[in-house]
Amino acid sequence: MCSSDLVIRWHGENTEVMHFVAHDLSAYEGRECRVRVYDRASGPWGHVIADHFMLVAMAAARPAR
Repeated sequence: MCSSDLVIRWHGENTEVMHFVAHDLSAYEGRECRVRVYDRASGPWGHVIADHFMLVAMAAARPAR
């Protein structure tokens, strides 16, 4: 979120396999922004796995597998 604007909404694929995701936030340069990660599961089980948040000056390339 940047100010009160929701910038990106993304959801997982019901798997614990990690996927590379990159977003261009250059339009928000100079603004204070934050990452909010949450789980909307309403049943007896649910969890979130998120890792490796980076802020870089150039576009990120998908890593080789």
